[in-house]
Amino acid sequence: VSGSGKTGSVLELTQKAKADGVKIIALTSNADSSLGKLGNATVVIPGATKNGDGVKSIQLLSSLFDQSVHITLDVLTLLLSRRDHVSNDSAKSTHSNME
Repeated sequence: VSGSGKTGSVLELTQKAKADGVKIIALTSNADSSLGKLGNATVVIPGATKNGDGVKSIQLLSSLFDQSVHITLDVLTLLLSRRDHVSNDSAKSTHSNME
């Protein structure tokens, strides 16, 4: 995840993962960015970024992009939980076992 698709730490780890054969799903506001191009699949999340690109917003820095990513991933999690019939109690039990 990188609004600009240029975040060095994100790109470095993504490049390593891709070199190891990991399939990459990139979330960025710019499909033509370095991160967008690394993705086997790229999800474009409209939103302002710290660099001032993307959708214009009155919110500071990348707040709009960050909030939009959070909502997108929450919806994806909900859809997957419904597809896989995972209840809140089941998820809580699994989460508790990972601590």
